[in-house]
Amino acid sequence: MKRLIIVMAVTLLTACGTNQVDVEGVQEGRTYERSEKQTGEMVYTIYTDKEVYQDGEVIEAWTESTYMGENEELKIGHGGSIYYNHIKQLDGDFELEGAMVLPLLYTTLTKDVPHRENFIKTGAWDADSQENEFWEGFFAEKDLILPPGVYELIAVPSFHYSIEGNEVNVSEGISTIITVEE
Repeated sequence: MKRLIIVMAVTLLTACGTNQVDVEGVQEGRTYERSEKQTGEMVYTIYTDKEVYQDGEVIEAWTESTYMGENEELKIGHGGSIYYNHIKQLDGDFELEGAMVLPLLYTTLTKDVPHRENFIKTGAWDADSQENEFWEGFFAEKDLILPPGVYELIAVPSFHYSIEGNEVNVSEGISTIITVEE
């Protein structure tokens, strides 16, 4: 099952007709790392405050969705968040598949105005597993703190909207790579 989800995520990240670029951006007078993708009338961006963190350091990450279409506003339907947030360790076995926790909600995106969501930890684990103590501690901490390693932070939008009577489902992911050093 994990392998299928990974294959689906890679497929979504490399879909035709989209582009993703990694660039350094400036916001609020600070420099941030970002990865951006545009599909149709939407631009998706994932930000981190830097590429390299120290062990125990809080990771600041968030996503932005920007509607660039013809209308002044676009109402979208989604779960508790616009994105499923996944964390995958590229040099180890840490993997946290995101979960959606609330029923259908609606958000109105205003043309050319980014809608920001913090990259949060979501997911579940087997309470009888050997890793139970680790996961309890991981989720007890509000902030995103990861053990040393190289990680891919993946944000997969999961929402729908209607334009001129046509239903559009959005699910093409975006990601960025960070390193946590000892």
